[in-house]
Amino acid sequence: SPTRRVTTQNNHVFMAIYAVFKLECLKLKHKTNHFALRAKLFIKATRQAYAELQILQAA
Repeated sequence: SPTRRVTTQNNHVFMAIYAVFKLECLKLKHKTNHFALRAKLFIKATRQAYAELQILQAA
C-alpha cells in the first residue's frame, strides 16, 4: 500500500509542517487567530459558491 512507504510518509509529515508554518505566517500577517482565518475563508467560499449558483440558475 502506498501509505506504508517511507517516501509517502516523509512527504506527508513535511507538508503538515509546511501547512502549520503557512498558517502561523497568516496569523502574524493578519494579526488574528486561526479560527478567524477559517471563518473568513469559509464566508468567502460560500459567497463565491452562491454567486456561481445564481449564474447557473439565470442561464
